[in-house]
Amino acid sequence: MDYTLIEAYIDELLEKSTLDFPAWNIEKMRQGIKSEWNYIDGCMIKAILEMYAITGKEKYRKFAEEYIGYRVKEDGS
Repeated sequence: MDYTLIEAYIDELLEKSTLDFPAWNIEKMRQGIKSEWNYIDGCMIKAILEMYAITGKEKYRKFAEEYIGYRVKEDGS
C-alpha cells in the first residue's frame, strides 16, 4: 500500500505543531486557549506511532514520545 499522501499529511501536521499547540487542535490555538490532553490527541499520537511502525522513521517515534512526555504526568494524569 502507498502511504505517500498520509505521510505527507502527518508530516505537515508535525511541522506546524508545537508541544503547547498541536496543529490538530488548531481551533484552540486560534482562540488562544491552551490545549490539554484529550481524545483527539490520543488518536493523533496513535496515527503518528503507526507511521513510525510503517516507515521506521525515527521522527515519528520521537515526536510521539516528546508529546506524551510533555502532556502526561508520571501518575498518569
